[in-house]
Amino acid sequence: MMTKRIPLLLGLALTLGMAVGCGEKETQNNVDETTVTDPGYFFNRAVTTLKSPDSKTGDVDYSAAYADFVKASNLDSDNKSVQYNAGWTAEQMGQSEKAEGHYRKALELDPTYEAALFNLANLLSGAGRHAEAVDIYNGYLSAKPGDISIWNTKVDAMTQAGQFDQAITEAQLILQTSPDNVPAYRNLSRAYFAKGELGMSQLAAEKAKSLQEGDPGIYNNMGVTYLQQGDQAAAIASFKTAIKVDPDNLEANMNLGYVALNSGDYAQALNCFKAATGAEPNNISALLGLAVSQRGSLDFDGASATYDKVLRLDPMNETAYFNAATLHEKYTKDFKKAKQLLQSYVDVNQGSIAPTHPVFERISGIAAAEQAEKDRQAELARQETERQEREKRQREKLVELKARNSEYMAKVEQATCPAVIEMGMIEEFAMIGEQAQMVLDAEDFGMAGDMITFLDSMEPTLDELIPMCSTGEPPAPEAPAEGAAPAEDAAPDAPAEAPAEAPAPTE
Repeated sequence: MMTKRIPLLLGLALTLGMAVGCGEKETQNNVDETTVTDPGYFFNRAVTTLKSPDSKTGDVDYSAAYADFVKASNLDSDNKSVQYNAGWTAEQMGQSEKAEGHYRKALELDPTYEAALFNLANLLSGAGRHAEAVDIYNGYLSAKPGDISIWNTKVDAMTQAGQFDQAITEAQLILQTSPDNVPAYRNLSRAYFAKGELGMSQLAAEKAKSLQEGDPGIYNNMGVTYLQQGDQAAAIASFKTAIKVDPDNLEANMNLGYVALNSGDYAQALNCFKAATGAEPNNISALLGLAVSQRGSLDFDGASATYDKVLRLDPMNETAYFNAATLHEKYTKDFKKAKQLLQSYVDVNQGSIAPTHPVFERISGIAAAEQAEKDRQAELARQETERQEREKRQREKLVELKARNSEYMAKVEQATCPAVIEMGMIEEFAMIGEQAQMVLDAEDFGMAGDMITFLDSMEPTLDELIPMCSTGEPPAPEAPAEGAAPAEDAAPDAPAEAPAEAPAPTE
């Protein structure tokens, strides 16, 4: 369970004795800032900057606002409100170290300052520094030991820090003081779950549910337990119930989002992680889930922008570097960006990673993938060139077929003389021309060449028939083949004439 994050406290400008928009306001142009000693001047100007985003882009100039908060801090270093707002602004810029310093300074000034407490604890937890978050809560509770709400939040941080037995013990102490405390039962369920005691986790969750049916955290805890027990359907139902009760519930949205990602339901995952990042815009885990769901939904630009935001917030985040590199290597094919991301990871970790670190193998792999993609694109280009050349030749064949068929049909017309040549023969020739025309109409490149060959084979016969139409003589019958039967009008077996008697010789 994440603690709540407190937004910028703009109203605290009033505590500095110079309210925004009150009285005559000097412009920056007629004020020599080197002589300004009132921290309220810089504080109020920072507030104005934060409340005045660019009219075209909607961007806020956090850098300018932060610079003014720092100036106000230098003039009034003991003002917790200035420190808090400087920390909040630094966090929006992704400068976690500066934000942490300002929050800690605010808590030094006032250990019970809840706004700084929650934001610093969230900052530490988001960086995986849960034990340090526990220390922050301990500092607060030493000043206000009766604050059970913060005590419960501390128990949750202890669970995240791996201090399971201590978390269980402190949750039980809370229940001794407040027997029906639902958050305590919820935390107890979490701690038992983290320790692997699923039965006890379920009992604690059921007890919390019986006390407060509409608590989304309870349904989320039950869903997590169901997942561990292998009952995914029950887990999904519990997560959905938690979201129905609280649509912006961070944990339930993230858990259902991860289940959806694992099953390939990117649309569901995208909805969940959008809700999660809506609840906590700078939550690193939620942003990473959002980026994966954006990639799965083919929103590559959105995924790239989300990874960029993660790296602004957490410049050391290995998962973001590697996932973003994968996005550009495999999906956008921007190999240059992929290599730049991994090189940036190497640069920010200079001196702390060995030459055997997987990042170097990834860089080499991307270089190989880039070459393979170049080869693939070259082959596609070759195939496309070949296809275009082939199509050009085929179109040329269509042009040739059009001319040839025009000549052919003109010859068919010349050979159309029913008195001399049978119509059936002429119709067969005409049908071939019609088939050629159908090929032309359909622009059937593949058939054009074959059709030209067919026309070529028929033309010699047409060339023989055309002169007969002009002379009116039908084609001569074919000569009988050797050894054929005699014609029907020949007299069979007619005797040959007897030869004339030879004259007698003269004496």
